[in-house]
Amino acid sequence: PEEEYPINQIAALQSILAQLANQQNAYDQLISQANAEFDKKQWRSALGFYKESLTIKANETYPKTRITEIEGIIQEIAEQNAAYNKAIDDADAFYKTKNWESSLTNYELATQIKPEESYPQEKIAELKAILGDLASANAQYNAFIADADLLFTQVDYENAKLKYQSALEIKPEEAYPQERILAIDDILAKLA
Repeated sequence: PEEEYPINQIAALQSILAQLANQQNAYDQLISQANAEFDKKQWRSALGFYKESLTIKANETYPKTRITEIEGIIQEIAEQNAAYNKAIDDADAFYKTKNWESSLTNYELATQIKPEESYPQEKIAELKAILGDLASANAQYNAFIADADLLFTQVDYENAKLKYQSALEIKPEEAYPQERILAIDDILAKLA
């Protein structure tokens, strides 16, 4: 019992064991924090805790596996964000040029990539209303043209002209009703 060497060795071993226990506690605490962040999908925070745990116990495989998994998730999110942003940019560009169908297609694609985002859903609703209005206007335009053509063939030029003018009010850029109105004006001038 009076020998100092075994007493010093026991003290040194107890110090090492205490240090290892502290190290294990610190590691366990970091892993616990990392797992909690992982469960909350706080990827960057979880990644930091897992990496920090490796500074305490560099040979542990669990944090390395989680780090690889998180880096894959972060890469997937980045790719998803890039695809979403491209779809939105394309949709917005088509919207500005009034290419409604292409704009709608790209907003729908954006919604498939990120269904929780409200912006593309709002634009889809807006575009469906625009396309519905356009379909209604096209139907009305086509009806006026059909009526006008029929009246023209029946030599009812005055009423045909009124129908062509009504069609022009819906689609002022269309050449056909303008041409027919000019033809009617020529016919009426010759008849007068």
